Amino acid sequence: MRVEIRPDERFSARYPHELSARVTIRTKDQRVFVKEQNGYEGGLTNPMCWERTVDKFHWLAEAFADEELRGGIIGAVERLDTSELSDLTDLLAQVQPIAMFPIAHPGIQCPFVLPCGSGNGNGHFLCLGPEFEPPRFSTGGQRLTGQRSWV
Repeated sequence: MRVEIRPDERFSARYPHELSARVTIRTKDQRVFVKEQNGYEGGLTNPMCWERTVDKFHWLAEAFADEELRGGIIGAVERLDTSELSDLTDLLAQVQPIAMFPIAHPGIQCPFVLPCGSGNGNGHFLCLGPEFEPPRFSTGGQRLTGQRSWV
């Protein structure tokens, strides 16, 4: 898999008021898939509700903090206006710098996801959406489901 990143002047002109991206996938059999995204959940024009923010936090932090610690951090954030900042920072200091806990949270649901990045399990993932055919990988590759586990 080869990745090329190119700036788009139209997108750059709209930054920082709008964060946009376009992904184009060209397959060896000459098929082309294009997905353009203007804004994102959690961005300026589409803020996340508190429940979705908590869900995302659990998804991202569960390998680094057990459920009790994550719950404490969430509670400390909820009380930021009425408590000491050190209540939160003391909890954050307990978060592990490397993944130590099993991952059970289903993640942010996304129909088709491609791994992007280092390939060591800590890379980023690209959500294509339901209008795309699931990606096919060469021999030895695996398809990643909308959950964070290999199938």
